[in-house]
Amino acid sequence: MQQTFSQYAQTITTEPNRMAYFNSLNRTEGVEGSPLLLPSWTSGKVFLIYGGVKEEPTEALNYNKVEKGLLVKISDNQVLNVDMGQIDHFVLKIGDSDVIFRHLPGQTQSFAEEVYAGPKYSVYKMVSSKFVKSDYQNKGLYESGSKLDRYVDATTYYVFSGDGKSATIVKGDRKEMKKIKEEMPLVASFFEKNVMDTSSPDKTMKDLALFLNK
Repeated sequence: MQQTFSQYAQTITTEPNRMAYFNSLNRTEGVEGSPLLLPSWTSGKVFLIYGGVKEEPTEALNYNKVEKGLLVKISDNQVLNVDMGQIDHFVLKIGDSDVIFRHLPGQTQSFAEEVYAGPKYSVYKMVSSKFVKSDYQNKGLYESGSKLDRYVDATTYYVFSGDGKSATIVKGDRKEMKKIKEEMPLVASFFEKNVMDTSSPDKTMKDLALFLNK
């Protein structure tokens, strides 16, 4: 019988501190948001650096946006922090799609979602998160801040060209394009005629990739 990824991950990890309590990673009362990328665990495939492939058919995989690492659910109250140095890339089942996560070009530790991989340009998306304590204040005449501790997400897109050039995009606004124009004029040209769709930024970035790869 072929070994699943969760079985493989347990055999290569012997450090007790790589185990974490499930409840500490899930949404908890009084905390807004989550350190997890997906609202529920999912299946997928993990491609190892030595060329092996391990499939996880059960709903046991997720991604930690804070620590930027793959997680495997071992039991109802424990998960395993995967040694990312063992992984070349991985695929998570998200909705009806198989979403690929790869190393960002030129970086060995950071993984990002592959939005579009083209012959000339490729686009990647990274969602990171940080924990922010409640900062609520009541000054009598006005209130400010949040009453809840929360995880605050930030989404960054990366554009890479085949000749080694790159651009970082968060808003797609004029300030960003001013910095990008000299390195990647075609990217700036696209955003002169198009704005970032805040309701579906992934679509905007895919449209950008299609434009760049014409």
